[in-house]
Amino acid sequence: MRSLFWKLIGAFWLTTLIILAASIFVSFRVADEQAPYSFADPREVDHLVQSVLEQEGIDGLKRYISDRDNFPPGQTVYLINSAGKDLLDRPVPQRVQGRSQRIWSSILDSRRSRRDSDRTARWIRESLLVTEDGEMLLAMPGPAPPERFGFLLGGSARWAVLGLAAAISLFSFWLLSRSLTRPVARISETASRLAAGDLTSRVGESAYTGDEIGQLAEQFDRMADELDQQSQTRLEMFRNIAHELRAPLTRLQIASELLQRKPDSADQQIQRIQYEIERVEGLATQ
Repeated sequence: MRSLFWKLIGAFWLTTLIILAASIFVSFRVADEQAPYSFADPREVDHLVQSVLEQEGIDGLKRYISDRDNFPPGQTVYLINSAGKDLLDRPVPQRVQGRSQRIWSSILDSRRSRRDSDRTARWIRESLLVTEDGEMLLAMPGPAPPERFGFLLGGSARWAVLGLAAAISLFSFWLLSRSLTRPVARISETASRLAAGDLTSRVGESAYTGDEIGQLAEQFDRMADELDQQSQTRLEMFRNIAHELRAPLTRLQIASELLQRKPDSADQQIQRIQYEIERVEGLATQ
């Protein structure tokens, strides 16, 4: 019965836990993606990437940006060319992609129309990097690409919510499994006692829960009552039969003793014995 208890609680709880975990982490992931930007000042990013590019070149800049420890958690810098591709071949977030397209479009328009480049630069707020081979790149701060299984590594709030939900669901399913298996365990114990000869054993009204299992317990007790009643009836019948047989058997014994003591009355005693035998046969056929 303990096996049934753990099967029920394991199946219910693990299924619910998986659903809760998926729902919680997806909800937090969506909330993180829809959260407003709160990244570093683009001017600081400009100064940083320009300094790294001047000191270590484009390869050093790639290594610097690839190291997540150089940025706050969840943040990075994308190096986007005029085609909208990141220099490190990382997927560019949609919002960052849209901003970079508007900036590149503004840069190209300002070059064609020869408008005031200072006004455009103030609106852009990003850095235009030029590599040694003449390629121009935009340094765009944005959310870092998610790491593989990264959703399992961070976010204490989501783990707290999951832990609380897991504890509540575990307690709920423990109560449910206990309420289901306890009457079944009582029925099993009662059946064992009945099989051992204790016909007075009953499941008890505490197992009459009103559901299907409770109805099974109630019917089981009714069956036990019927078996007990039938057993009492048979016992009383056996007592009556024994009482009815005792008299003719006693007379048979007396007749056989008289037959041994008085052989001259053999015919009378034999008739008496035959009469008592017929009475016993009559009792046996009732």
